[in-house]
Amino acid sequence: MKYYLSLCCIIKNEKYLEQFITYYHVLGVEHFYIYDNDSSPKISDRLNNNYFKNLCTIIPFSGKIKQLPAYNDCINKTKNETKWLIIVDGDEYIYPKQDFSLRDFVSKYENYHAIGINWVMFGSSFHEKSQDGILIDKFRHCEDKQNKHIKTICQPKFTISFMDPHHVNLQNKSKYVDPNYNIISGPFNNNHATNKIQINHYHLKSREDLYRKKSLGPTPDRLENFKGPDDAVFHKLNNDIIDNGICDKYLEHLNRFLQENNIRLHS
Repeated sequence: MKYYLSLCCIIKNEKYLEQFITYYHVLGVEHFYIYDNDSSPKISDRLNNNYFKNLCTIIPFSGKIKQLPAYNDCINKTKNETKWLIIVDGDEYIYPKQDFSLRDFVSKYENYHAIGINWVMFGSSFHEKSQDGILIDKFRHCEDKQNKHIKTICQPKFTISFMDPHHVNLQNKSKYVDPNYNIISGPFNNNHATNKIQINHYHLKSREDLYRKKSLGPTPDRLENFKGPDDAVFHKLNNDIIDNGICDKYLEHLNRFLQENNIRLHS
């Protein structure tokens, strides 16, 4: 295989894209397959320095409801290119708690073909305005429990297709596990699984970010415009506790890597 660990995502106007790529590179991801769903400016224009050119394959992918087609295209393209493939959105940051690198984490699952990792939903941290700086530093408030939804790291060689944005159809369904080696199926995992690893899902960010997302039209997974929560409850969602874990472990490394490589923090 050309790569051991790669990442697939479909992106439309993600403010913190440069940070997202750099974060996962720090954690051991070797290559990125980025599907550009009508971003403005184009992602190929935005990631135009040698650092990103060497790390990323950018695939223009125009149109509506393109999330699953992008994922399945990537599964088919990478069967002989990468052993493991992370499939997440641009606002989803995997946080391994017992390993520093994601390479070390997935190496413990060589006898399995897919791993489902639960979300933890992060809120606005009571920010009204869009935040400059590093995303994981600015948004530390989250829900006080794991979300039942998973996202998947799979071996494309043994994967047939994506069933929905969360889970895949494997050739051998008994090879799909959560981080504690419980066999799972479908987009949900109700076993407690965030003791080893979690996905920090920064789905809200600031109120200004929410308004911007609403104004940009349909996201890659839907026909209609993104609606989001009502204003009256916005700051009440997913702001239950402060979780400093990802920052305590990775913020210094991420900040240093961004500075050393002269990477801009956001669009």
